[in-house]
Amino acid sequence: MAGNRITNVPREVAGLELLQVLDLSNNMISYFPSDVCLMHSLKYLDCSSNSLSKLPNTISTLPRLEVLFLTNNKLTCLPKNFSLLKELKRLKLGSNRFEHVPFCVFECSALKEFVFTYNQASGVVPDNFCRLTDLEILCLAFNKFTKLPGKLSSLSKLKFLNIRGNRIENIPEAIITKCKKLTVLNCSSCSLNRVPEALGLGEKLCVLDLSNNALEQLPSEGRELKSLTALFVAHNGISVLPDWICGSHNIIAISLRNNKLQHLPEKFNKVAENLRVIDLSHNFFERVSTSLLPVNSKLMYFLMDYNPLLHLPSEIRNLKFLTHLSISNCPCIHELPEEIGEFLPRSLYCLTNLHYLDLSDNKFSRFPVVVCFITHLKVLLYNNWWFDRTSLIDPGIEAPIDDEKSISLDEKVPQIKPEEIAKLVYRREANKIPSLLCRLKFLVHLSMQQNGLYFFPDIFNKLKRLKRLYLNDNNLRKIPKSLASCKTLNHISLANNKLTEINTDIHRLPNLTQLDLDGNKFPTGLSEVIKHSTLKGLCAYLEADSRNTSTFTIQHIEEELPGGYNFHSRVRRSLEYWTGLSLSTEQSNAETKTPAETTTEPLDLITTTTADVDDHPERQTPVLVGDSSTVLPDSDVGNSTLQPISLRYIPTVVGPKATPARLLHMLKLLNQNELAEAVATVLESAHIRRL
Repeated sequence: MAGNRITNVPREVAGLELLQVLDLSNNMISYFPSDVCLMHSLKYLDCSSNSLSKLPNTISTLPRLEVLFLTNNKLTCLPKNFSLLKELKRLKLGSNRFEHVPFCVFECSALKEFVFTYNQASGVVPDNFCRLTDLEILCLAFNKFTKLPGKLSSLSKLKFLNIRGNRIENIPEAIITKCKKLTVLNCSSCSLNRVPEALGLGEKLCVLDLSNNALEQLPSEGRELKSLTALFVAHNGISVLPDWICGSHNIIAISLRNNKLQHLPEKFNKVAENLRVIDLSHNFFERVSTSLLPVNSKLMYFLMDYNPLLHLPSEIRNLKFLTHLSISNCPCIHELPEEIGEFLPRSLYCLTNLHYLDLSDNKFSRFPVVVCFITHLKVLLYNNWWFDRTSLIDPGIEAPIDDEKSISLDEKVPQIKPEEIAKLVYRREANKIPSLLCRLKFLVHLSMQQNGLYFFPDIFNKLKRLKRLYLNDNNLRKIPKSLASCKTLNHISLANNKLTEINTDIHRLPNLTQLDLDGNKFPTGLSEVIKHSTLKGLCAYLEADSRNTSTFTIQHIEEELPGGYNFHSRVRRSLEYWTGLSLSTEQSNAETKTPAETTTEPLDLITTTTADVDDHPERQTPVLVGDSSTVLPDSDVGNSTLQPISLRYIPTVVGPKATPARLLHMLKLLNQNELAEAVATVLESAHIRRL
């Protein structure tokens, strides 16, 4: 019954006396259902994510209840007879409004798991937890506790202790030495400035999280941490790693992010062989130690962002299982080793499993073409690097014609000798993204924001899996035409470029859900649509615009009087209705007369009536259309706007008489304020001229 927005338990359910499991989570229950207390066989009850402010005393009538989840409610206390739930083994009270741990909890002697996260409890963690001798999981994260009592060491069965996000500055050594079964210890974000040396005696400790504290060093001894599999000490001030880490052969994940490290221990290669994840971002490494790149490495995630790296060693080819590589914002790196690609002999195909590559915020002298040969790459980030070496400062022309020459050069790459690769890769033109990018057949996410690009290769018809494309904040003048052929695209960002038109049918992409075109140099009407309309409206506008055959007069009005969705037809229809003049130059099947036949009579043929059209549904009004030797009367367009004269019959407006005042009134009723202002301006101008 979870997630059904119910406010009470249906009577049909309340009558199920033998029911053992009831899930009422994610509903709108504000009062604990009294009928639930009649289900004496109930063992599992989940009331999480409701609006409960209290529990009834009758909760004690559930003697067999073993699991009770009350997370994310508005509870401030528990009933006194709550302690009668003698079979209760798992209790979750997280994300409520408790200011202290309810005393009745300590009398639930069978309790094995107690979760009390995100409440307002403060002061010393209660000693009474010692009464829960079977307790295995204790989670007190994100409260305001200031001290952890040493008496908790009597919890001999404790396996999981989480005090994250409190104000506890010290960890009692007794908890480490006496809680022999402790496997997970999370003390992150606790303002710790030191950890006890006894921490290295935790024989069963598997996960140790000391992140986001004020530590400057780790315990010097840790040889007993044989079971350690994950070590997280990010966001501290550690400058040297102790040697005992090299003896923890079971570690598979290490996070050393945002410390003061400059190098790794010499024997780190003993750990590196089993590592799957390592984060060394935001440190002071100038080089990647080869001890981190053993031949039989199993590393999958490697993050080195924000380091003063001078280069990447060629041994990076050893990371055959690597799926995520991030070296963004390493401003001293100018080139990538050719070992990253598949240029070398088949026996040395490198990084063929790499899926994620972040090269943002670097200073490459040109785009590293080796990236185009990482065949299984799915995500490529190459942001925030201005092509300051480009020879095209502010071109006003189309993409260079020699694009085809570059493509033919790219085709030769697999045929050249490995020793000649460097010359080809690193001495190509600096101002282009290579068309070899189309080799990344598995690419799903491509981001090249803020690169100052003037052109982009027309390769999107070959990227059959691309879903997200971010080319915003560049200098693009044209949209690559093949973009409309990439049917899998659902996110496109071309904002803040120098586009002047939509030169390809991107609005017809079947899976498109987001299209960002803000900050370009489009005509006024299109800019207004982009600014105020939804994606559906924008696509409809572009579709209508692609079929539009309006005259120069309408285009001029659009520039002067910006509108919105379907602006062309709305302005034309409005002007036709109140003037009786057709502004369309299209030939129709309606009756027409040649200029010779019209003489001087057409103006007299424009008739009006005060009667409603409903009285004469068959009535039609003849109107005059301009001539090649005659300019439209009172037109703001220059004398170059000449149109042939023809007499066309258009239907009279359906409904009451079409007067300017009525038209403006209807526009305001429809909340078409911009269009109303535009028409009002035209009316005022015409009225002054007639006077």
